[in-house]
Amino acid sequence: MNFHEYQAKELFAQYGIAVPPGKVANSPDAAVDAAKALGGTQWMVKAQIHAGGRGKSGGVKFCRSFDDVRAAAKGMLGTNMETYQSAGRALPVNLVLVTDATDIARELYLSILVDRDSKAISFIASKHGGVDIEQVARETPEDIHTIVVDFVEGLQPYQCRQLGFAMDLNNKQVNQLTKIMLGLYKLFNEQDLALVELNPLAVLEDGNLAALDGKVNSDDNAEFRHPNLAAMRDLTQEDAAEAAAQQSNLNYVTMDGNIGCMVNGAGLAMATMDVIKLAGGEPAWRSRRPTISTTRRRKPWLRPRPEEQSKHERSRKQRHQGAGAGFHRPAGHLPRAAVPRLRHQDRRRRDPGQGRFRAHRPARVQLGR
Repeated sequence: MNFHEYQAKELFAQYGIAVPPGKVANSPDAAVDAAKALGGTQWMVKAQIHAGGRGKSGGVKFCRSFDDVRAAAKGMLGTNMETYQSAGRALPVNLVLVTDATDIARELYLSILVDRDSKAISFIASKHGGVDIEQVARETPEDIHTIVVDFVEGLQPYQCRQLGFAMDLNNKQVNQLTKIMLGLYKLFNEQDLALVELNPLAVLEDGNLAALDGKVNSDDNAEFRHPNLAAMRDLTQEDAAEAAAQQSNLNYVTMDGNIGCMVNGAGLAMATMDVIKLAGGEPAWRSRRPTISTTRRRKPWLRPRPEEQSKHERSRKQRHQGAGAGFHRPAGHLPRAAVPRLRHQDRRRRDPGQGRFRAHRPARVQLGR
């Protein structure tokens, strides 16, 4: 699940990460009221959508007056915005975030995610942040620093200090970066997140660090443990069909094409789509139905009741658990498993009708004519 920028900053503030003050507005007049409540003479108006690259698409405006704030909010609200990170979809702008405009000396990049290769939580950082971070990764990969966190020891302060000095920060800023990284690590684990990105993590003119923008993705598999995060979900930013399927606990992925796929498991889904593409077709959508084990776990009435179990099944369980298992034992009575016995003696005492090699004939079924 994705979060808006203002929601991400609310989470950052709860874990001691510095963010500039801001207020959310759903109308031009509300945006002006937010700017008045914040005070100051300069503000930023930012469209709230589930995609990055808003600045290059006109979704971030610098305002010097209340009239500028009103005009910027009016130009964004009620429109659909497409960026190079929105996967070809134009997302509706229903909210704008009004924040204080701050003077920036440098822009850094910092993110935390689960690294599938190392099977551990990792930090990725660079002293070159901002809107062109993808270009930095392509052209100067040596400026990208990675820290793999040991899942037993956890994130250590010395790792944060090493990263800070690698990003050309002074002692004061390194201490602030250490606090930010430890807060991010705690946030990531406690809230079961999948990705947290600070871009930019800015060095302000006064020398302090602050998260001017943030991106947060959570793990859908852990949503049931965090109702506070589930309440932040904005279905207007998601595909309508996928949102409807999610409400019914179905896995559904919308794709272009004309052949629908209903599969059981991710591996089978990929193989099915490969076969369709090999035959010249195009998959239209992919839906994964729950497996039998999941269905039985969620629907206990599908399990056989004890009284429906066969006599042989009950006797087999009692032999494994000890004679009289599940029944009241008098004081001082030892379970059968505690009494030494020989295997061949046990076989002679066994009821021949319950023997291991007894043939069980299936019940005859009469078909109607």
